[in-house]
Amino acid sequence: MSLQRDSRLLIYHWDRKKVPYSSHEAIMACARLYAQAMGLDSEAPSLAKGYELAVAREPGGKPYFREAEGIHFSLSHSGDYGVCAVFSHSVGIDIQVDTCCDRRAIAKRFFHPREYSFLEGRGFEPFFDVWAAKESYVKYTGEGIFRGFNRFAVADTDGMKDRVNGLSLTRVDAGDKYKLYLCSMEKPIYQMVTLRYNK
Repeated sequence: MSLQRDSRLLIYHWDRKKVPYSSHEAIMACARLYAQAMGLDSEAPSLAKGYELAVAREPGGKPYFREAEGIHFSLSHSGDYGVCAVFSHSVGIDIQVDTCCDRRAIAKRFFHPREYSFLEGRGFEPFFDVWAAKESYVKYTGEGIFRGFNRFAVADTDGMKDRVNGLSLTRVDAGDKYKLYLCSMEKPIYQMVTLRYNK
């Protein structure tokens, strides 16, 4: 089923302690809410009636809805929070909680040399910005973090980039402890929506 296009991207977010959905339940809840918000109920009756859509995977592992090609999603969780971006076009999202870790060693091993130089010049303070931006990019492309995470750079000596290999990277405000990035073809108009628990 091919659904109508809309330029609005919705980011559903929730406290995982208060909204105990599994990953699959969260994806389905967000897809249903998106279909309702975009007025797609008539074109996606299975979602409107509460039926589950089958989640398939591309060869690289990126998940998608086989029966609703006009609804794209990307899921992430870190710390206490979960997020799910739902859009009419391909999207990648990642959230990272700022925690204690050996930032220098991780960056040296997994990041691009330009990113390492950027972080080194800033005392590794923006480490989780780089991590979240990179994760959002590989979620968009479907490559995953283990297939060349250091082959591309989301930052250089001038700072964080807003485009990488023709794709847009957007930083979304998620509070002091969290870093949240979106990757999409073009910079999207987005809206944050709190996901409620309905069981």
